[in-house]
Amino acid sequence: MRFIASLFVDRMRAFLTIEWKIMKFPWQRKQSYLWKDLLFFTLGIAIVYCLFLGSYALIAPDEARYCEIAREMLVHHNFIVPRLNDLLYFEKPPFFYWIQALAIYLFGLHEWGLRIGSVCFGVIGGLATYVFANRFYDRRVAIYSTLILTSSLLYFGLAHYASIDMTVSVLIAITLISAFFGLLEEQTKKRMGLIALAACFSALAVLTKGLIGIVFPGLILLLWLLLTQQWRLIRKWDIPLAIVVFLIITLPWHIALQLQHPQFFHFYFIQQQFSRYASLSASRYEPFYFYSVVMLLGFFPWSAFLVQSMRHAWISKDNRSIDLFLIIWFFTIFIFFSFSQSQLIPYILPVFIPAAILTGKYLATFEAKKTTGLKIGAFIVLLLIGVLATYLFIAPYFYPLSNPQQAQFWFILLTVILVVTALFFFCLFWRSRLKVAFLVLLVGAFLFEVSMLNAIPYVDHQSIKPLAMQLHTLIKPSDRIVNYRHYNQDLPFYLRQRVIVADCTNELDFGVKFAPFASWMISNQAFWELWNSNQRVFAVTRIDDYSEMKKTHSQSRFYVIGQTQRNVLLCNRAVVIFEKAVTSEKAVIPAKAVIPAKAVILAKAVIPAKAGI
Repeated sequence: MRFIASLFVDRMRAFLTIEWKIMKFPWQRKQSYLWKDLLFFTLGIAIVYCLFLGSYALIAPDEARYCEIAREMLVHHNFIVPRLNDLLYFEKPPFFYWIQALAIYLFGLHEWGLRIGSVCFGVIGGLATYVFANRFYDRRVAIYSTLILTSSLLYFGLAHYASIDMTVSVLIAITLISAFFGLLEEQTKKRMGLIALAACFSALAVLTKGLIGIVFPGLILLLWLLLTQQWRLIRKWDIPLAIVVFLIITLPWHIALQLQHPQFFHFYFIQQQFSRYASLSASRYEPFYFYSVVMLLGFFPWSAFLVQSMRHAWISKDNRSIDLFLIIWFFTIFIFFSFSQSQLIPYILPVFIPAAILTGKYLATFEAKKTTGLKIGAFIVLLLIGVLATYLFIAPYFYPLSNPQQAQFWFILLTVILVVTALFFFCLFWRSRLKVAFLVLLVGAFLFEVSMLNAIPYVDHQSIKPLAMQLHTLIKPSDRIVNYRHYNQDLPFYLRQRVIVADCTNELDFGVKFAPFASWMISNQAFWELWNSNQRVFAVTRIDDYSEMKKTHSQSRFYVIGQTQRNVLLCNRAVVIFEKAVTSEKAVIPAKAVIPAKAVILAKAVIPAKAGI
């Protein structure tokens, strides 16, 4: 602990030292700092990112979906064919599922364990940023860049989110960095090693999210060679070696799955990789300025300096080819997704590393000089904080919250953190203490984001976990569990079993086509036959669907077991709920009208969930 404390003090003293000069360190001199800095950032980022990692339930749909697929891989001992609710699911390749399956095997079915993979890749992304900036700029730019990246709002959030976006973004970044290092390396053996490493990470990116794992790195590097007129560097690439390494990693899974399921190729490559980008089939179209807004909020608070950083990099004569590489990296991916017909917020994450390095270079260059660009950036910081603070203050009155009272407390706390950060930042910036002002902004960003994690359980009204945990204490092997008219991705995960899905296919539609007689995918008519039978049936559905059920099937019996802001747990029979230290039994009374807000009978002694997968 003393060593870690001394290391922390030494790094922070180095960061705040005024005598630091803007200069290029020879690579040999950098080596004396490199490993200490990497160790410091590894420990520091990991500690901050692991705080409150398991304090909130899996967020539907993405976290719940990817974790459930991994759980089913372990249940079936089949790591080739992805399945969701026991149906074929070929939308994504398996690498992230393998990471999640390993996490389940090592840590069990705990939310914090399932998010460890994203945390690890978030840390690796920060280290890759440091290595690139330290190699081509200097140590101070590397420190700025790493801190900017890891404290930006969307990067921090996705590092705490069990989804493929953080993984594929970091794999693409390492591919680009390795290949770029290889292009500039003079020694043959080192160059071959770097090119092979780039091919390896590109292959893993393809196994994580498909063709973008090779398209983005290849396109960005070719554009850079074209614009810098350095085509001769292509001769340094050992292309046959790269192809062999890439194919050795990517081909086995694709061939194995194609041999087992001949329909895989068309669905995965044609429908998911090409049609999804070029058509509205995914129903995720947003206006052309969508990702500009995402960058403004997702790169907060450093987005206030991003445009100035781009302009400075474009007109700067120092390290021009390196700056141009980062600019190409940023705009190639940004424009690609802006023209896509399928747009989601996390898609833009791969541009965060070049954005952080360019912003880090800009702030490191002008940290002692209050330029017009910095003044504009400071004004935008205050404007963004004002908008966010206002939204957080009024959100409890307009947004459906799972626990309004607790959520309001956290929203007020988040608002206070933003306001206090803005006041300190403005005062220090006004007095030209720019470096300390940036440090205040950094600390404020981390405090805001960590506090945001604590607010999630009281804000997320979509989670099915409360009802699933309650249902887990009541079900018997002979019971049927139905998800009616909706498929809650987290329901099978928290129940540790497949559920019946009634009158809904949604993204299970592909799997249903190849299992048309699956007994657990039933029609609306089949559901009502089951509900009115002698079989005990539990159903999870939306509250508005329950209201419609009572109107259209008034002769059926409904027993309300539990309720959240969005969903309701029903049974077709009276259910016995045992209370601690009470021998009497309480039967749930059939609901005759609208569900009362407090009409939820909870078991005071919750039976622990089974430890099995």
